[in-house]
Amino acid sequence: MSTIEDRLSGLTHLEGYPFPTYFSSGAKVRAESLSTIASDCIDFIQEFYKTNIEIKLLVLNEADYYERHPEGSYGLIRGFDSLLWYPTCGEDNPVYADMFPYYVNSPSHLKQRLGELLPDSESPFLAACLMWWETYMVHEMFHIFSKADGVRIQLRWFDELFGDYINYSFLKRYSDQYETELKVAEVYYELLYRGGHSVVKHSSIEDFERLYLGVGNANYCWYHAWFNVGVFELYEMYGEAFIEKVNSLYKSEPGFDSSSAVLSDRLDRELEGYLSWYNEWIQQKH
Repeated sequence: MSTIEDRLSGLTHLEGYPFPTYFSSGAKVRAESLSTIASDCIDFIQEFYKTNIEIKLLVLNEADYYERHPEGSYGLIRGFDSLLWYPTCGEDNPVYADMFPYYVNSPSHLKQRLGELLPDSESPFLAACLMWWETYMVHEMFHIFSKADGVRIQLRWFDELFGDYINYSFLKRYSDQYETELKVAEVYYELLYRGGHSVVKHSSIEDFERLYLGVGNANYCWYHAWFNVGVFELYEMYGEAFIEKVNSLYKSEPGFDSSSAVLSDRLDRELEGYLSWYNEWIQQKH
């Protein structure tokens, strides 16, 4: 399928919701929930990227997903071709099962804290996985909007970390509305990061740059946990000003991120303390 119209063919349009949403048979309730979150996310991301792109949300079962995106991996969420690709599955997402060893190996106090935040969940870990996925829309919108607005990040790890930064900023800005999601995220990412130390095959920035999604779905999610641990620290240092500064640099100096060292040196000139943060973060044991 080569066109947006082809990819929408056979799906149901969600009526009465401001964010254009299409879903597979039987997924209306999930589509309604995700469409509501998407409306909040689009308002936030358009503050930083002034484009006229109209993004559509697809909530797809496995058959519909692979018919429209045969090279994809069902269970992951994606943002490309002006579409947000979401699976219809919830806590039974196949990616979560592969991440479960991270939870098993994580420190007991983080498991306990996650359970306290989600006391009504049969599996706080699976509930947290789903909560992460559902509020991850700003990150996926970022990938679409930033490129259209002239912010083209070459380094894969920084492109993903910056998207994570924007997503965390969204949760911080709307912490009253997404209070539980924010608190869960701050525990969940550390839990995944620390619990995955002895499990993941790939853990270096070099591997991520070379393989990207080729590291495997669960390992890819572990990288995002590591990125988010760094994001928490960076946000304390710079807040939302970090987003504006990075966007401005990429628009005025495209291609300056030819290496992690060049990127870090350049950002440090505009953001005092960035290089010190980077040198400490990149050398963490994992």
